Amino acid sequence: MENNPIFEELLKYADALQDGHFLLASGRHSRHYLQCAKLLQQPRLAEPIIDSLATQVRDLGITAILGFGETGGILAYELSRRLDARAFLGRRVPGTEHISLLPGIIPPKTGNLLLADDVTTTGSSIRELAKLVPSPDVTARGVALLATKGTTDFSGFPGRLAVGVRLAAFPIYLPADCPLCRDGVPLSNPPA
Repeated sequence: MENNPIFEELLKYADALQDGHFLLASGRHSRHYLQCAKLLQQPRLAEPIIDSLATQVRDLGITAILGFGETGGILAYELSRRLDARAFLGRRVPGTEHISLLPGIIPPKTGNLLLADDVTTTGSSIRELAKLVPSPDVTARGVALLATKGTTDFSGFPGRLAVGVRLAAFPIYLPADCPLCRDGVPLSNPPA
């Protein structure tokens, strides 16, 4: 699906695109940060992007959506409303890179699953979500992302990739190769 330039403007209007020197969850550095929570706190701004995602996967017969973290959970919930599916939430196991379902949540035993996250840098969260596919009778049919930064290789992801906003590539650096570090620009944590 073609990128809708209005969607990028919605991110800017929501002040979701940040500039600075950021330490990303992946451990890498960037001069840009995408704070999707700022978009999702304004449902009217997020609605057309989420509607577009639902349209992109509607034909897959999705019966369950597994979202990662708070923003991925909101996305999973909103997509589940549009696709008449069940929403599940995965969260990072403290102190690890692993993801588990919330306690007490029983995963689906059959059906077509969509993995959902707000934005990804390396794709590690989506790969961890894919490990939660509970049985051979559940098929991961795709991945839905509010946005991509043009840096992730999505080959090997299950099924179709649905993206709300395709941003131009954000340069991402290993700490040892970061020009901002070399220039002495202090790190700022992404806004919580």
